[in-house]
Amino acid sequence: MGYTHHTISLIEPLLHKVDSVCDLGAQNDYRFPLPAPYTRQWYQAQGKEYLAIDLSGEDNCLALDLSEIYPFEEKYNLLVDAGTSEHVGKNGKFNWEAIYNCWVNKHNLTGKYQVMRTQKQATGWVMGLTTTLRTFTVT
Repeated sequence: MGYTHHTISLIEPLLHKVDSVCDLGAQNDYRFPLPAPYTRQWYQAQGKEYLAIDLSGEDNCLALDLSEIYPFEEKYNLLVDAGTSEHVGKNGKFNWEAIYNCWVNKHNLTGKYQVMRTQKQATGWVMGLTTTLRTFTVT
């Protein structure tokens, strides 16, 4: 998972409107050569409050299983799901409840009048447990 030039082109126009960002997944910034830096560095260089949630806990992410619902109290102006939710399931398998719970978490992390960007790349093959071929923006 990670950000590409296309992902950045969708997010950059929104950045002047937000002061906090939550990434689902420890995302790498693939605009740069490998080993690609984490997007945390890009957001923090622009003065944004930043949180990433990833089951692995890598890059000091909040290590949570998004197939479970959490009572998030902090809200973020921008939530980016650049492919993490397609991997959410139960016991490594597709599960509707897990997908629903992930979407509940996404909504619980965004405040009123905020933006949620969910993006799955159409690659010609299914990479995760689910696939979405549209980008959603919720305000």
